[in-house]
Order: sequence, then C-alpha cells, then structure tokens
Amino acid sequence: MHSTLAVPGYAYFADHGHVILFDALTSLKLSKDVDWHTWNDSLRQGLKAVDRRLWPILQGFFKQPHPYMNDKDIATIVSLTYGHLLCYPAQELIDKCRRNIEDHFRDYEHLCRVGNGLIRRALGPTAFDLVAQTVGFKDTYSKLEQIYNSSSFRRTMRLYKKWIGITFRNDETAHDFLIRFQSALSALELGIRPRSPHTVFRQFMTAICHHRDSSRFMKTFEVKVFDEYTMEDVYSHFGDFFTDNFVLVSDAVNTAQG
Repeated sequence: MHSTLAVPGYAYFADHGHVILFDALTSLKLSKDVDWHTWNDSLRQGLKAVDRRLWPILQGFFKQPHPYMNDKDIATIVSLTYGHLLCYPAQELIDKCRRNIEDHFRDYEHLCRVGNGLIRRALGPTAFDLVAQTVGFKDTYSKLEQIYNSSSFRRTMRLYKKWIGITFRNDETAHDFLIRFQSALSALELGIRPRSPHTVFRQFMTAICHHRDSSRFMKTFEVKVFDEYTMEDVYSHFGDFFTDNFVLVSDAVNTAQG
C-alpha cells in the first residue's frame, strides 16, 4: 500500500516506511554550514534505501528510455538482442518490446518524481528555496551541486563569515576598525555582486553595537535619512565622531592629571 507524501510544490508516491528510513538517513539537511560531500553521501544512502535505481539516475547510469519509437527501430533492437535468429521479428514480438519500453519509461518517470520529492526532504530552508522552481530530479541535484560543491562557494562563505565576524573592539581605534571592516568587505565582493548599501550599513551597525561608545554615535546619526547618504559618508562620520571624542577624552585625562 502506498501513501501520498507532500512536499510543497511536489506530490509523489512512495512507501511510507521507506520515507521514514530516508529521513533517518538524511537527518543532516543541506545548508551553507554543511559539508557537501558528507551530505551527498547521506543522500546516496537514503536514495538507495528507497530504490536502488534512484542514485544511478542521478549519476547518469540509468538512462531515460525513449517512449515513442517506431516499429523499424524496435525491430532493430529485437534483432540486435537476439542476433541473427530474428532478422525479421514478428509483429507480436515488436509489440511486446514496445510495451516493455513504455513500461520502462513510466517507471523512470515515476522514479524521478519520487526522487524529486525525496531530495527536497534533505534540504535546509535556503537550499529548498534555491531549487523551488527547478522541476527535474537530475536538474535539481545538478543545481545544488553547482551551488554547494564549488570552491568559489566555499571561498565566498569563508570570507562572508570573516566579514560578519568583525566587531569594533574597545581597545582599537576607529581607523583600525574601518580598515579591517572595509578590507574584509572588499575581499568578499571580489568577483561577486557587491552587497547593497543597506546590507553593508546594517552589518556596519551590528559590528559596532557592542562598543562602549556605540550608543552615543548612533544617536548622532539619522538612520531614517540613510538614503541620502553613501557608505563613504557613514565611514567619514564614524571616523570624525570617534576621533573628536578621543581628543576630548585625552584632554579630560590630561586636565585631571594636571
């Protein structure tokens, strides 16, 4: 008995016990924080547990049959299969071969629908969204492989994590912080689409929020009119604010000591 299992946008039929086993074998959902090869191995095990033909389909070893072959082509296949014993196959044998090909085609299509639904069960939210508009089983896998199994992707994620990990420390100058922040951003954007000004601005504010003087700086900056500024304006204002305040603090210390 088969039960219908729904994945958003995809309905497919598979044995419920097999799907439970698949979910158990693919508990590690694909995301930017998951190693592609580890995930890929769990997917292979999960697919083989459901049907041993699913993984070969992804690897290109199980080819899609052509459902609309004429009698001449089928007769050639029968002759090649049985050798010279059947140089002119009977129509009955041709019809039987045609039915086998059509059954093979339906099986392949069914397996692809099953696989297309299953592979989505092994994805995290972001990965799922990335292939939401991809229809084919092999196409879905190929797109995921292109995105997550590439040196450029791993490099980008490493640089992105470095950039968002930068914070304005209490023991450093505004100048040193700006150099670290802007250098990391430049490295991240090398060869990819630049971050939007709003994205950079939000990350900048996040990076400075734990500094002891950040709240005073933020009060002097009108976020509501950010569209009238560029990030260069923000950097300039930031540098001026902390330079001026450093001078004021130094003067106060010197006065107190005097």
